[in-house]
Amino acid sequence: MKYAKYILTIIIVILILLAFIVQKKRTHYVKGSDMCISCHKEERDVSKSHPKSIMGCSACHLGNPYVLNKKEACKGVIKYPSDLSVCEKTCGDCHKGLIEDVKNSLMATNRGIISSLLYQWGFSSSPNKEIDIDTLKNEKKNIAIDHFNKMCASCHLWKKLGVGKGEIGTRGGGCANCHLINDDEKKHPLLTTRIPSENCTKCHNRSDRIGLSYFGKFESEGYGTPYENGHLSSNRLSGGRFFYHLPSDVHWSEAKMDCIDCHTMKGVMGWGNRKNHLEAQEEIQCKDCHSPHFQEVERDTLPLTLSFLNEKVPLKTGDMVAVASRGSLLYNVKKVKDKVILYRKRDGKPIEIKLTKEKAYHTASYHKSLSCSACHSKWIPQCYGCHEVLFKGLKQKNWLTQKVEEGRWVELRSYLRFAYPQLGVGENGEIMPIAPGCQTYLSVFDKDYNLEEKNIINLGIAAFDPHTTNKSHTCIECHSYPKTLGFGEGELSFDFKNNTFNFKPLYDVKKSHLGDVALDQMINEEGEPLQITSRLHARPLNKQELLRMWRPSACVVCHDKYDDKIYKDFDKSFKMFIRGKGKRCSGSPY
Repeated sequence: MKYAKYILTIIIVILILLAFIVQKKRTHYVKGSDMCISCHKEERDVSKSHPKSIMGCSACHLGNPYVLNKKEACKGVIKYPSDLSVCEKTCGDCHKGLIEDVKNSLMATNRGIISSLLYQWGFSSSPNKEIDIDTLKNEKKNIAIDHFNKMCASCHLWKKLGVGKGEIGTRGGGCANCHLINDDEKKHPLLTTRIPSENCTKCHNRSDRIGLSYFGKFESEGYGTPYENGHLSSNRLSGGRFFYHLPSDVHWSEAKMDCIDCHTMKGVMGWGNRKNHLEAQEEIQCKDCHSPHFQEVERDTLPLTLSFLNEKVPLKTGDMVAVASRGSLLYNVKKVKDKVILYRKRDGKPIEIKLTKEKAYHTASYHKSLSCSACHSKWIPQCYGCHEVLFKGLKQKNWLTQKVEEGRWVELRSYLRFAYPQLGVGENGEIMPIAPGCQTYLSVFDKDYNLEEKNIINLGIAAFDPHTTNKSHTCIECHSYPKTLGFGEGELSFDFKNNTFNFKPLYDVKKSHLGDVALDQMINEEGEPLQITSRLHARPLNKQELLRMWRPSACVVCHDKYDDKIYKDFDKSFKMFIRGKGKRCSGSPY
């Protein structure tokens, strides 16, 4: 018995130590039931996965959760815990892997924008330069970098939330940029995986303007027309811009699908390693839903977790879900009996997907190189001749340094269009829509407002999906329009026997003193490119491709069905036409 007291004492000490270790570990990872709740007891749960009863406030915002004194408790509190400069300390215990993915994603690094800008402005030999926001400060400064810092750098995940006025102030903040919903200024904002499209379009409404086009908005010239009762149009965008209403993407007009209904977690947040451009990070393709392959959902896997966090999309172990092109499971696209159903992530509404049928226009060998967007894009925003003016005697804010520096940029335009998409070859080798990417006329004025002699004229184009999906274009629109082929607006004739083109541009560029090439002309009559592309392997159509595209133009006037017998062996049909045996083709213009 004399050792009983010692044994009991040792046991008590061990229990106290264990309790201390457990509590310390629990507060390190969960930090629940902290004293912050005594002051913030009226606050709501931030999300289903962040209940205040378990996590309290300090789990995310730090501070001292063990004291009631407000001053002491709020020491070290971080207002925006998802900011990429602090998120390892605030979110890292639970989301370490995701943090690494996001920091390396294109929305954080802006790598594609920076490297393409340097390439198209002649400061780099490749659009794949190893550069991003992290390394930009070490790069030798030039006017392209200065332009990015002051005109483009307000839109990336490293930017501080709340810095800047209007729309700019809502951008940035790391994870909060996408996942935060501030629906009540008197309450703590909510975190959600049911991300509203407004969180996407606050950034994606410039450059290729996908966030506008998808919803049927076209950023117009700055005239404010059509006028309303003698005043400027009320159709306004951020920055005092105007827009027209055009046909929206069919996924919006018919199904009211938000951006997140197609775009996946990895496609947006990245893969952990740094990609050069969007097409390398994105994983979703049209065929993933419209001609899907399926995989069974296993227990305790990511799709079930995403469904749980979403709360609207029904999913259980054993369900068959579609597989994205890079292997991710699309938890909101399920096989239900003999149908394919997409569940909208915002509200869980089921929508039956129209599958690609085995029809000639999808299976024909002569269309195997076409992307879906080549035929199904209704229109594409085309901003020709962007006039960038730098005044060295004025000052402007640098969004990376947050300092006002010498040199102020003013952006002017030549003209905007929304006509049929021109076609070219994308980085992946597919024929797809192509439009002006960065057509720059650069004028630099010194501190005395004298125009410096050295100016840049650089006509750049880019291939991308404009997100204006609708019914397919007609055969004539693709095979007979000079603009679709890449020549631009004008008159195009062709000598079938000699295989030569003759093109007369509508736009007289020389009279306007804008160089030697019409702004909408991407190729000459020999199929040689006249403008630089934003990717090494992207380009306009070459002479051989132009010939293949143009040859049916004499036939599609009458033979406008894909299953027409003349297309079963078109080379033979075309030879008959050239030899004069196609005289019955009275509808042909040739």
